[in-house]
Amino acid sequence: FPGLRGVGRVNRLWDRVHTRIRVLPTLTSPRSRPDWVIGYHRDSAVKAVRLGRAANVPVANVVFESPEWISRTLGERYGRIDQDALKRKWEIVRDAYRASDVLLPLTGAVREEVAAWTGCAVAPPIYCGVDDPMFTPDDSTGNHLLYVGRLNVTKNVHEFIDAASLVHGCPRLVIVGSGHEESDLRRRAIERGVDCEFVGHVTDAEKWNLIRHCRFMVFPTSFEGFGIPPAEALMCGKPCICSDIPILREVYQDTVEWFPEHDVDALAGKIRWLLDHPDLGVERGRSGRAFVKQHYSWEKSARRIENALADTGRALKP
Repeated sequence: FPGLRGVGRVNRLWDRVHTRIRVLPTLTSPRSRPDWVIGYHRDSAVKAVRLGRAANVPVANVVFESPEWISRTLGERYGRIDQDALKRKWEIVRDAYRASDVLLPLTGAVREEVAAWTGCAVAPPIYCGVDDPMFTPDDSTGNHLLYVGRLNVTKNVHEFIDAASLVHGCPRLVIVGSGHEESDLRRRAIERGVDCEFVGHVTDAEKWNLIRHCRFMVFPTSFEGFGIPPAEALMCGKPCICSDIPILREVYQDTVEWFPEHDVDALAGKIRWLLDHPDLGVERGRSGRAFVKQHYSWEKSARRIENALADTGRALKP
């Protein structure tokens, strides 16, 4: 029940009760004792360490950002957040990372940043995967331009709207996702005369359908731990325009169309170019699909995780 007053407190209480009566007995039972407890990012990482200590089970945590990296990348935009509360929370998370037996970064850039922030050794990157059988290519030109992701200050969706307003005859924009910027984005689209549909959260099947039938995706983000929406577009044979930031460069190399971060005129130029050259867009989508299939699958991710856990497990043995 999102937005219901007090629901967060109820969820936390239920989590404590469920952990005590169900999770911990499972972890400590000889019949169901796992080899690892694995957490993810912040709250989950802290919980994983707590459970691992209680059950004497080694802990791995998947990581994809650090506060210093975010602050350096986003500057004053990061300063809009309650810094004191955020600092306390990140200190708890860093303690959990340092208490983990192995940290699993999503990318090489994440590996370097988290290692510098924690002072810990970090495993080689595991990357993400895209395998869903619904990712079938579609060579049709499509009827809309697409954004998929959260609607917050780091994603720069307003720049997508601004760029579209500079492109004569621009198709409809379809915005998938939600966030605190949505009302401002809706108002901006109206003010700039941009045909823009906000669809909120959608099912996976609905998302794949929107991707397969778009002209191309635009992903103008400033900060990512991996950035999976462009991979989803490429797997459907659709080209993608991305802001030129290091994390996306590492992941996508030359398979997407780059524009300088925050350069709305350059983004508008890329949009015009893809609209004017649909055959080249199809070609870019096909080559991008081949690249993603070769480099990013959940099978490869699982293998990398297994290798990191096996290496750490051997090092932990007396």
